[in-house]
Amino acid sequence: MTEADSPHTEPDAVEPRSPASVAAAPKTEMSRRQQSCHVIRLSSIEHCMPRAYIRVCLAYRLPPEVDFELVIAKLNRFAYKALDAKPYLAGYVVPATDSQGRSNVAEIQFTDEDFLNYPGVDVRYLTEDEMPFTYDELDAQGLPPSLIRPELVSALPEGADTDRAAVFRMQANVVKGGLIVSVYLHHCISDGAGLGFLVAGKPLDDDFDFDRQQLDSQHLSRDRLRERLACWCKENCDVRSNLSWIPQNQASSRQIECKRMSESPRTTTHVARPRGQGTVFTFSKSRLDEMKDAVEKEVQPGFVSPHDTLLALLWYHMTLARKASVGSSIHTSKLFIPVNIRNKLTAPLSDFYFGAAVDFACAELSLSHFAGYKSDQPQTLAEMAIAIRKAIAEVDEAYIRQLIAVANLPDPEIDMRDVMATNMNRASGADMYITSWEKLGLYDATFGMDLGKPDWVRKPWSKDPGSCVVLPRDERKQDVEVLVQMTEDDMARLLTDEIFMSFVTRVIDGDRKVP
Repeated sequence: MTEADSPHTEPDAVEPRSPASVAAAPKTEMSRRQQSCHVIRLSSIEHCMPRAYIRVCLAYRLPPEVDFELVIAKLNRFAYKALDAKPYLAGYVVPATDSQGRSNVAEIQFTDEDFLNYPGVDVRYLTEDEMPFTYDELDAQGLPPSLIRPELVSALPEGADTDRAAVFRMQANVVKGGLIVSVYLHHCISDGAGLGFLVAGKPLDDDFDFDRQQLDSQHLSRDRLRERLACWCKENCDVRSNLSWIPQNQASSRQIECKRMSESPRTTTHVARPRGQGTVFTFSKSRLDEMKDAVEKEVQPGFVSPHDTLLALLWYHMTLARKASVGSSIHTSKLFIPVNIRNKLTAPLSDFYFGAAVDFACAELSLSHFAGYKSDQPQTLAEMAIAIRKAIAEVDEAYIRQLIAVANLPDPEIDMRDVMATNMNRASGADMYITSWEKLGLYDATFGMDLGKPDWVRKPWSKDPGSCVVLPRDERKQDVEVLVQMTEDDMARLLTDEIFMSFVTRVIDGDRKVP
């Protein structure tokens, strides 16, 4: 573990990075903030994450007789309990000073006041202009992502690459007859699994169980609160350190590309990006099972999973649709797959480890593989499923430590932010990524509101092309939903792919364009 990643044992000694409004505060106020500032150094893996938010919306029907104020009170109670379990959710991701000179490393900072005065859940009543549909109409349409744009459903932007970005926010968006709850969690401090833990309430039973009501009754002094928070932060840094150290004889066979700080965006030629389109495809589970059975006949039994075959189907047909937009100099397609590494280490992390714990697998094939196939001859998909399974299997401790080793290099020219995106060419190439929320349990999230399970779980609309999210599984339904994000021209080709569409039972947002 490097000095830069070691935990702060004296949080009061860390100078807080505060907004400009605080910089002008009286010395006594500044002193108080410095004394109460708590710092959590992020792991080397977390430095490699995107400076953006993991975003999800969950839709609930509001019965006519429901007490809306009570619903919001219960939602706030859930948010405050989450903060009691993970106090740094009240804080901010800020740039960190690195003793080894690394660039763009980050840390979490929060004060006692941030923790005690967290603003709670924002409530926004969407106007008819902003949301021209009732909840019943949205439900009938399958809650199209294009209607839940980030500027509507959250107080936070889609990106978070700023000097001071909130860790966590929730917003309750009210439409006629329903409620759409948005949850935004900074990607530097957690991952998809962490989002699932948070939304399902799993972090609420944690070692830190501070009851803010004790402070109201003066049973817990501010000094004692500060001590407890400082102790908790140190323990949290210790846990995170597992994803920062490297062995002495570290292997270096993995090829990892990094951005260079000298490559200033101001000197880069900006090309207008094609308009993006997000479409939700509902796949017939029976058809997917048929495909999986056919693929298994071509490979060793049990070697590939049903999920591998779904990824192969998506990779194949999305790339086939994108080939017409790819330059003649591009000859391969890479598929990047974020992999949960909690159980990939010799000393495994807890299954409920809340920090970011992902690395990316990468499968690569020649574009000649994407030339068309017959649905009754699944050899092509079998080859792709095997490539995917082998790529995921490569993500072991040695593989992970190589990424950590690059992130630990004391080179101020290296920029490790969003390293997965750096290693793929989606703008002009044929690379893409698929992430899976299938097993996150988001359809079990009730937030304690007593409204039952959500009718829909959606990722808010995004302009990001060349990406794909397998949406959470709803055990009440038989089919599988996948959000595909491509350029409008590529999406038009995908929608006319007869073999691909033979697996699809419903298309949501297939013809809706968003400016």
